[in-house]
Amino acid sequence: MLDAIRKRAFSLLLFFSLIFLLCVPVESLTVRSSDGSSISVCPVAPGDSFMLSFIHSVEKTPVESEFRVLSGKVRQWEERFLSHNAGLPTEAPPNGRFIMDKDWMILRGGGLAVQSIRYRVGNEQFGRNYMVLPDGAKILLFEEYPGRILFFSAESTSFLNYLFSQVF
Repeated sequence: MLDAIRKRAFSLLLFFSLIFLLCVPVESLTVRSSDGSSISVCPVAPGDSFMLSFIHSVEKTPVESEFRVLSGKVRQWEERFLSHNAGLPTEAPPNGRFIMDKDWMILRGGGLAVQSIRYRVGNEQFGRNYMVLPDGAKILLFEEYPGRILFFSAESTSFLNYLFSQVF
């Protein structure tokens, strides 16, 4: 009798564990063009980040913005730049810090937290935008999508839905 109860309890535990795992949310970074077509869908683990970088139009120096997908939002985690002239930040935002590094001026925290970012890509002459994905892959946006508008958004779906989207 006790063995039958244990087997049934174990079976129920396995069943509900499977249901739980299939319903666990999977967060992803989705990149779409302005016409709505999907360019990239990248699953994002907690703590993973992606970076968008460009050459400042006046200062002609690199600006790097690090983002994370957390709780269904794209959050600006850190912004790095070499000078703070010509419209670049000079002080930390609320709940943020301004850090002077050996090479970079860094704003960390207190930044943007939105569902989607509208991002204008430059070209060879202006912007020279690129992106570094969570896996470290670098995409030269200014070569692949010159002058286009891209949308970077946080999306959350169940693991089961994510599996179906990868198969079909």
